[in-house]
Amino acid sequence: MGMLRKLRFMNEKDPKGRILQAVFLRHFGEWGRCPQKEIFMRKTKLKIALLMTATLTALSSAIIGPALPKISQALSGYQQADFISKMLLTLPALFIALLSPIAGALIDRYGRIRLLKAAILLYVLAGSSGFFFNDLWPLVAGRIFLGLSVAFIMPIVTTLAGDYFCGAERDRYMSLQSAFMALGGMVFIALAGWLSEYDWHDPFLIYGLGLLVLPMVIAWMHEPDRSAEDELCDTAETYDKRLFMLILATAFVTMAAFFMIPVQLPFLLRELGVPSPVYAALAIVTGTLSAALGSLMYSPLRRRFHFSQMYALAFFITALGYGFTALAIGWYSVLLGMVVTGFGVGLLMPNPGLWILDIIPETRRGRAMGRMSSAFFLGQFSSPLLLAPITMRYTLSTAFGFVATGMLLIAAGYMWYAKKRFSLNS
Repeated sequence: MGMLRKLRFMNEKDPKGRILQAVFLRHFGEWGRCPQKEIFMRKTKLKIALLMTATLTALSSAIIGPALPKISQALSGYQQADFISKMLLTLPALFIALLSPIAGALIDRYGRIRLLKAAILLYVLAGSSGFFFNDLWPLVAGRIFLGLSVAFIMPIVTTLAGDYFCGAERDRYMSLQSAFMALGGMVFIALAGWLSEYDWHDPFLIYGLGLLVLPMVIAWMHEPDRSAEDELCDTAETYDKRLFMLILATAFVTMAAFFMIPVQLPFLLRELGVPSPVYAALAIVTGTLSAALGSLMYSPLRRRFHFSQMYALAFFITALGYGFTALAIGWYSVLLGMVVTGFGVGLLMPNPGLWILDIIPETRRGRAMGRMSSAFFLGQFSSPLLLAPITMRYTLSTAFGFVATGMLLIAAGYMWYAKKRFSLNS
């Protein structure tokens, strides 16, 4: 509530105070004339709607993860059924990756809220369609249209966070959003694991959550006045394109590595003699709960460290978690790996979005968030493809070990970058 604090102590005789009040009225419309308690309630409702909408993106692919072995059995008439089932999980990510840059440009041109409403409706229809089909191609079509919907939802949510909040309040909100997405993922992935015990179709019904979110968006969210936001926040006029591309590349690698968990973990547990999807769901839930705790720690750590230092710390912790998973010999050692991995991932997730919002001009924010979404989901889609040469030749434990080594190298690279950056500034 950074702007509210400024308004509370504003002296109307102060010219800067009068300017701030005028900007606040333009940014929030009639909210600025409401009593402070009502303003607080309306902003709280706005945050709830934004958080619930963000949760939809967390469920977009991973919700059918616990059911993958059963989906693989249902599609056993096709060659490479295991591989096809994994690609069904990641297929939405391909279309999100392809369409998010286009969506970002449309967001900047036509606004946020109208497109968000349409995207949520498509999300419900496409996501839940898997409940009604048994054949491969209808399932493929539903996953493609699910990807189209999330290609709009994800960049809109992050762009709106940049529009509505700035400074430390933006850091706090994004930290809360990552935690909220992780907790939402924990609850609904656990539900998916339970449902998949009865029938692999049932987890697709969870996409109906969008029907609860859509009324919140309609009632509680408003199109931001971006000219007013420029006056309230320090927005960049130019940006370092090489740094932007580095952040996008890191986001791609992050998601390619992270998506090993929902894609490969059920099969790793099967190799270790734990075939039940319930145990796979519990392992994934453990990781997401730990990720929520890590995300809540992001904001206080961010006050002390630069974005590059946050990357170095987060990749180091995540590498340890993947290393523990690679050495796992049973169920409990996998859980230990998920706890450590989840905490590191929780620190990773808010970092690229906040770093990009910090360096990108407001007029290009939607495009930048679209490209970030593209990098995230291209990493998701590429995960089984990049790992296929390793998993076909070696065990899944070896694959986790390879990824852990790569993350350690990335952590070392960002430590070097941070040291170089601060030595130049000093």
